[in-house]
Amino acid sequence: QAGPVENMDLDDYQSALGVHFWGPLYLMREVAPHMKSRGQGRIVNIASIGGKVAVPHLSPYTASKFALVGLSDGMRAELRKDGIYVTTVCPGLMRTGSHLNAFFKGQHKKEYALFAIANASPLLSTRSELAAGQIIEACRYGQAEIVITPQARLLRLANSLFPRLMAETLALVNRALPRTGGRKGDNAKRGSESRSPIASSVLTHLADRAALRNNEIAASSEQAIQKRDHERINNEPRDQPVCVCTHPTHFLGRCQFKVEPPEHTCPACMESHFHRVDDPAI
Repeated sequence: QAGPVENMDLDDYQSALGVHFWGPLYLMREVAPHMKSRGQGRIVNIASIGGKVAVPHLSPYTASKFALVGLSDGMRAELRKDGIYVTTVCPGLMRTGSHLNAFFKGQHKKEYALFAIANASPLLSTRSELAAGQIIEACRYGQAEIVITPQARLLRLANSLFPRLMAETLALVNRALPRTGGRKGDNAKRGSESRSPIASSVLTHLADRAALRNNEIAASSEQAIQKRDHERINNEPRDQPVCVCTHPTHFLGRCQFKVEPPEHTCPACMESHFHRVDDPAI
């Protein structure tokens, strides 16, 4: 949920906590006993830089992500004695295509345009495939926490070293963001329902492409984009055979490359397909 705090109601906070806090908590309570019986395990919680720094116009989201970061850190401290490593992942903006299905309040079109353009900018966001590779490595080595993207790491550092300055800066940023849309702004709309001439446009092209790649676009919409991208994919030369790896963590059906030792990572799905002798958990 993105929008001014004036347009948010209690249901927005409950919904965010249900997804970002209670969902991970229920799942960890289910899997932890099985991992304890084995004497080892890996748990990865996908939080956000919004769980480290409270970003304006994302109050329900940041509140729930702060809760998840605290829960994940606490679980790591208490489950480590049982051989269970809990990793907290705090990504910055990632180009996943989720902007089309996120909910917006306030001045819907302006809120969506800002979010979509920032999500598509290579200066502010990173490819989801690159983030996935970093998350897998963090899980493999049992890291306590990983913050993805240099921008997110800088934001976290600045907030830790200069909390008062950051608070004043974010307050100024909030003044520049769209005002409340009145009572009409209380109604949530999906990003796909909040488009304008500026979004979708060339400014959101990379994020729109990611939406297509990650199945965030309904088949009934964006048919022109789908046709264009499918034609591009079908016309690309494929000199290498489809990956036939049977590693249990392999994203079946997504790989277009054959991966053989000593290489470990498929460039299509960023997965490691081979057991590593230096890590018995993989």
